[in-house]
Amino acid sequence: MLLGLTLCAFVSAQKRALLVIDVQFDFLPNGSLAVPGGEEVIPVINGIRAHNTFDLVVFTQDWHTPAHVSFASSHGMPVFRFVPSVCVFTSFPAPSS
Repeated sequence: MLLGLTLCAFVSAQKRALLVIDVQFDFLPNGSLAVPGGEEVIPVINGIRAHNTFDLVVFTQDWHTPAHVSFASSHGMPVFRFVPSVCVFTSFPAPSS
């Protein structure tokens, strides 16, 4: 875990893969569930990609339906009991596919 965001490089005897997990706007500064210092992982990822050769690079994205059960807005509850609406499918800046 790097600054609350996950970055993993996997190396086997045959292949090298880089996995970048859930590095997206809602977890960066000014996002709805910002990770303090989350933007600091981006130059690290870019540096790893620039100085290494991978057979596979995978970026994942977190996304939820608009009324996801974990959202505070789904329960009329304060955000401290549930997470804010984050990475809502088809809404900016969540993925759309």
